Amino acid sequence: MANEGQREGMIERTTVLGLVHVRVCSYPIGMAFSCRVDNVDPGANIARGRGKTRQEAEENAIASAELTLELRGATHALRVVTDRLRR
Repeated sequence: MANEGQREGMIERTTVLGLVHVRVCSYPIGMAFSCRVDNVDPGANIARGRGKTRQEAEENAIASAELTLELRGATHALRVVTDRLRR
């Protein structure tokens, strides 16, 4: 039986996107699937995805998470460069 607070059919796994350890959690909702990707610690959501199949939902969420993480990295790099230019 599923743990309290878990949806029936929920599957969780951890993986690494770039340099970030993430948790991928997918579950059925009606006739479709939903997926969320969060950073394992502190567990903040990075992205969500939906699809007709679990695979499609996970692919959508992971693609969105990769883009989000790339943008965060680019934003950080831009801040570092602009701070150095101001000196």
